[in-house]
Amino acid sequence: MDQMVNLYESGLSEPWTAPFGTKFIDGLMNGIVMLKITINKVEGKWKLNQNHSIERQQNVVNGLRMAKKYHFVEIADLMEENIQLCTKS
Repeated sequence: MDQMVNLYESGLSEPWTAPFGTKFIDGLMNGIVMLKITINKVEGKWKLNQNHSIERQQNVVNGLRMAKKYHFVEIADLMEENIQLCTKS
């Protein structure tokens, strides 16, 4: 679990670290089941936070651009295009 948290948080501007070994986190771990699966097929849905305010969408775009991990910049570009379309309507 520690490796997974570090992997997904490491590219963020303010990464979160889990204080493993504390009573609180140990209590949470009792309700978490980790598993490994093989993915045979992926289907996507086009969802770019369009149901949120423009301000909130822009905050997500800014966060994605700062992280510079995976395909965050490309997703930020798509979200920004969507914001521009929404504001022109």
